[in-house]
Amino acid sequence: MPHFVTTDQSTFKSYRAHMTVRIEIPQKNINTVLSSMDIAATRNPAAEEITMKTAKEMNNGQEQVVKFVRIGKTVWMNLNGTWMQVSSQEMSSMTKKLNFFDPNDISDHWKKMGQEKIAGVETTHYRLELDQNQDWMNGEFVDVDTLNKVLGGNQTWTITPKKLFVDIYATKDGVVMANQIHWQGTVSDGQNTFDISESYEYSISDINADITIEPPAQATTEEEVIPLPEGAALQVSMGGLRTYTVPNVTVADVAAFLQQELPNQGFTITNKQNLGQLFSITAEKEGTRYSINITAGDNNSVQIMIQTAQ
Repeated sequence: MPHFVTTDQSTFKSYRAHMTVRIEIPQKNINTVLSSMDIAATRNPAAEEITMKTAKEMNNGQEQVVKFVRIGKTVWMNLNGTWMQVSSQEMSSMTKKLNFFDPNDISDHWKKMGQEKIAGVETTHYRLELDQNQDWMNGEFVDVDTLNKVLGGNQTWTITPKKLFVDIYATKDGVVMANQIHWQGTVSDGQNTFDISESYEYSISDINADITIEPPAQATTEEEVIPLPEGAALQVSMGGLRTYTVPNVTVADVAAFLQQELPNQGFTITNKQNLGQLFSITAEKEGTRYSINITAGDNNSVQIMIQTAQ
């Protein structure tokens, strides 16, 4: 297989990308898109909007839709209709990470098929074809769990890949504008054998188009009013509930900090309870009540959960 890396292509100010994974089993009349992803990305401002869909067959009969919006360092996630702000670590920037193809790092099985325009950009088309008698790429084919979800059973399947096709369309600088990976074979449960094929398709479009990415209409970006220790990082914000993680501190450290800083910033502490690894504080300011729970986290960290109530 070719060597794929990521590259900073300064000529790409914005773009859209689309990816799908599809499975076909003709004898069972199955032609299903297992998952898809749509991306819109801009470089300035650094932002992206991503929609990921998973087929109902893979999710207990209900299609799952997950959306991300990132603008700068602020990230929102929507899981089946509910928006929440999440840690920026949940989503890395894609605006500078486009697939790159090095034609010098491929085997003799690859063929140069000619020139072709993808989204108005000149590319070179490379193709790889392998059969079952040749070395295959180190990749993953459909797994037994996926087969059982698609077929609606609980069998033990033997998967036999027979042919592999890979098509890559790359610019002169190596940016992959389109990529298709398609394999064919059979699956058998010992009694029945079915033909099967799985395909992955990826393509880029709307290069340098006028793309605007905005915060979700239902999202909020209000600043936290509760004083936080240095290093506190937002993990989730949904409605009036926020969760932060603070590294390299103890529950006692954070509790002491809040008991000092809350009154300094005009809050009245109305209740507090120390249970060792759980310290809770109720505080009020200007008619708003805040419930704060401090708990021990992983790797010497502490979690602060803040619930706002009028």
